[in-house]
Amino acid sequence: MLDDSHILTTRPSTKIAVLNSSGMIFCAFVVTFFGDNLIRAMMASIYLGTVEGSWQESFVVTTHGYAWVIAIVLGLILAAGAALQYLAVRMRFYIVSTQRLRYKRGIFSISEDEIDLGRVRDYQVRRPFWMRLLHLGDLVVHSTDRSIPILVIPGQTDPEDLRDAIRNLVLERQKVTGFREIETT
Repeated sequence: MLDDSHILTTRPSTKIAVLNSSGMIFCAFVVTFFGDNLIRAMMASIYLGTVEGSWQESFVVTTHGYAWVIAIVLGLILAAGAALQYLAVRMRFYIVSTQRLRYKRGIFSISEDEIDLGRVRDYQVRRPFWMRLLHLGDLVVHSTDRSIPILVIPGQTDPEDLRDAIRNLVLERQKVTGFREIETT
């Protein structure tokens, strides 16, 4: 019987993490640097649509001077969201050993799932257009595992080599366990 030796550890590329959080980073930039003018414009439109002495007028007058503070706070909230999104992608680990494929994820709390290599049935390499531009691809592992029937390993620089390495380990595992697959129609 094979011991459960660590073979390799992989995780999504930094390019994928940056790409996933880039929308929020852009919004944080726009809100921080141009948000005060946007907030002033919105408040001015509220002011123009009000009757003299109404509650909206007093709201506009009191908050108009703090538009830059509101913009900076919104920008910081969006930047924090982008940072968390970046970390969520970077804190995913896929660990391949001689007996299992483990998936660890989490920033504050860590969850771990595993697939016995004997349960792996099929592999698929996906390279969508935008990932091809970054020289990346996803490896999709199909298994008979009930908790993770399909495991996507995203943002790999060479998903074909990863697929081949896992395939060789799966074949070794199936020889050791005496696994034989019977397909029915």
